[in-house]
Amino acid sequence: MATRERGGFKEEFIKELRQAEAGPGAESAGDFLVVTGAGSARLWEELRARLAMTFPEIDLEIMAVANSFFGPMVTVTGLVTGEDITRTFKAQKVKPGRTVLIPEVMLAYGKEVFLDGMSLGELQKGLGFPVRVVANSGKEAVRALLGLKGERQ
Repeated sequence: MATRERGGFKEEFIKELRQAEAGPGAESAGDFLVVTGAGSARLWEELRARLAMTFPEIDLEIMAVANSFFGPMVTVTGLVTGEDITRTFKAQKVKPGRTVLIPEVMLAYGKEVFLDGMSLGELQKGLGFPVRVVANSGKEAVRALLGLKGERQ
């Protein structure tokens, strides 16, 4: 769910969405909030529209996070911090019952900690919503949204 290689992410997302449409196994219902850097928000809005055409029962909100930690000119998803997410989240009225999807690129490699030192657990506790980390690929984003398990070729 990162901003780098946007074309690759978008292509993976659309391909996986088409495969899910054609095959069984999708739960295809849920309320989600995708957290992203400001630079990827437009891409996510486009992907949300495509998802809604195929799976209208999935309610997906996009939360573009302004970067206060490094400054507003920094818009990449991988440099969003836990405090940035918390600040943006509290400023918005988020629908109860949503699952918050965080791209793993926001976390230190191999750890559940943001660049500002906030842990994933602290973020979840502060938000009061379930938080799920999603791998940095379009395929994995679709699989998370559709509740798909296991591997698909």
